[in-house]
Amino acid sequence: MSNKEIKNPKRKLKSDDDQDDEKWSKLSREQIIQRCQQLEKHVDQLRNTIVKKKEKKSNEKNTKSMRPFDFSKHPKRHIFLKFFYLGWEYHGFVVQETTSQTVEDFLFDALIKTRLIEQRATVSTYSICDMARTCRNNELSSSSSSSSKYF
Repeated sequence: MSNKEIKNPKRKLKSDDDQDDEKWSKLSREQIIQRCQQLEKHVDQLRNTIVKKKEKKSNEKNTKSMRPFDFSKHPKRHIFLKFFYLGWEYHGFVVQETTSQTVEDFLFDALIKTRLIEQRATVSTYSICDMARTCRNNELSSSSSSSSKYF
């Protein structure tokens, strides 16, 4: 077998390069510029097509992730959380109407995000998620063993 009989699609044969060189050498300067402009327009079109496809895929992913979680299709049970926190960033443990920088406020946000509870309890109504807590409520206090029970 000779080298010319082996065809590798990734590697051009010397004769192909020669043909390309001859083709470009026959063109005038204006024709080469015009061809380069055509190729640049084509590259721009391809880039726009790629961007549109990526946007379409990201929109499809967003619509899938935006589907609401149906709590009625899943069983409910009591959970017990034991946690540690450093209090200097918080205004006490218990949720307050005047501030959202409490430990329990961040805890509720995490429970909602992870779909452990459907909605947060307010200060006046803790009946939304049957809960009990054992902790310190002082501002700037830390805890090494707080616990809360939620339904």
